[in-house]
Amino acid sequence: MKVLLHRLTRGLFAETTTVKGIVVLVEKDKFKDMTAPLSPISGDLVTVELYSQDALLGGYSSKLEKCSDHDDDPNHKEYSKFKLTFTNWNEIKMGVPPALKITNNNKDEFLLKYITLDNVPGAEDSVKFLCNSWVYPQERYSYPRNSERHKLHRLREGELRHLRSENNKGELKEWDRVYDYATYNDLGDDRPILGGKDLPYPRRGRTGRSLTHGDLNLVINYNIIQYLIDGHERRPDKNQVIYIPRDEQINHLKTEPRPSSEAVAKIITTLSEDVTVNDDNYYGSFREVLALFQGTKLPVPGVIEAGDENAWRDDEEFGREMIAGVHPLHIRLLKKFPPKSKLDKRKYGDQDSKISEDDIINMLEDFTSVDKAIEQKRLFILDHHDTFMPYLKRINKTSTKAYATRTILFFTKEEKLMPVAIELSLPKDGPDENGADSTVFTPPCDNDPHKYATWQLAKGYVAVNDSGYHQLYMIEPFVIATNRQLSVIHPIYKLLHPHFRGTMSINARARTILVNADGKIERIFFQGKYAMESSSAVYKNNWAFNKQGLPADLIKRQVLDS
Repeated sequence: MKVLLHRLTRGLFAETTTVKGIVVLVEKDKFKDMTAPLSPISGDLVTVELYSQDALLGGYSSKLEKCSDHDDDPNHKEYSKFKLTFTNWNEIKMGVPPALKITNNNKDEFLLKYITLDNVPGAEDSVKFLCNSWVYPQERYSYPRNSERHKLHRLREGELRHLRSENNKGELKEWDRVYDYATYNDLGDDRPILGGKDLPYPRRGRTGRSLTHGDLNLVINYNIIQYLIDGHERRPDKNQVIYIPRDEQINHLKTEPRPSSEAVAKIITTLSEDVTVNDDNYYGSFREVLALFQGTKLPVPGVIEAGDENAWRDDEEFGREMIAGVHPLHIRLLKKFPPKSKLDKRKYGDQDSKISEDDIINMLEDFTSVDKAIEQKRLFILDHHDTFMPYLKRINKTSTKAYATRTILFFTKEEKLMPVAIELSLPKDGPDENGADSTVFTPPCDNDPHKYATWQLAKGYVAVNDSGYHQLYMIEPFVIATNRQLSVIHPIYKLLHPHFRGTMSINARARTILVNADGKIERIFFQGKYAMESSSAVYKNNWAFNKQGLPADLIKRQVLDS
């Protein structure tokens, strides 16, 4: 009791002082694409309240006072500065404040950059609260914000409940700060939902848009449009924006030279129009392909720029691009010959490779058998057979025609990766369990133009498969999990956060123009409407988190000795 009384009396009779600070924010009108009438931020309508370690302290609050123009930062002209003043500061009672609460009663939101407190008793330096988060008008927040005293960990628990959407399972508004998971059910009502047991897929951010019967309902709030449709969320078109937390949106300042998301979309559309072929949707000749680099800003490939426009046809260049091109992450060391399929024989029949030793032995330099070349780690394989075979019947019923491919490559004494055999496979007629019908092609050893042409076509089908084995939208679940599980002051959060900025915004945009039904992905990749579904199959059968980094991936594919 004596100790308690002593502490109380110290708090009552301790000297008080005045602590001043600066609030730096960016008003909404400083950003591009803000067309609605905006009101300037009034400091009198913004309150900052301080927390001690144990409780919200009544009396330690301040309104904002606009700084004079000469206090502006010349390097950040878009910043607005306001003064803070806390009077009767009791060092014993307050200590160094670990947290604060800011309340905005203005009409519009603003981006709070940071708050700095100077000359805080007990602090060795200025106390700086980094924020970089949007603060909406108080009336927009539906979760409780009372003034009762709570320990900080209780306040943090309440914040996490909001971020995890434990009390908000409805339609999300732009001022909601919710990080929750959802399946890819908005790509189109005639596309399968990605993210279940049969078609697993990394989760996207939840929007809360309702699934309903009847016609499309549009609810427009601050340019955020919600879509309602039976069974699926209505896929948004390219001019519509879907919910993501406001802090995850890409906000370009008017002073920045970077283009807005709409400008980026326009660039993508312009490029796609530039490379659009004739009405029959195919190139009539290689000359038409080469013409792409003459009338657009597309960079000329180095192999052509060197002077020989046919150099890309060489087998050496084919092998080089396999490990230096758009997709170098599938080639692996060949361990068994001939290659075996992992597809279920009961469902797909015999899918094993038909490449024989006689097909390739003459191209293996001094090796007298394939087994000896394998022992010396000189044979590699690019195997897309099992990935695409289950989809070929459906794909080939469309205007697109494709094969499932296997490519055997030999690493020469000159350290060149050369293709020695390509196997093109189709499902046999009838039930899937009838197996595959395969044809093996090898490099021509004479000047027969027919053999040369068919070999070039075989390499073309391999390139088509390789380009179709495209990326997953893998990062978004980590963005969501980081915000749901880690405090903003956690070291891991601080490490990851700069790399996550804009990810959810880009992915949301992609669902309107890239991966949606009839989007760019379906128009460019040979799988067409089955592109996303086939990537789900790859994720299900081949993707493991602990095998994606380096050197684990190289070791898994045995392209790195370890």
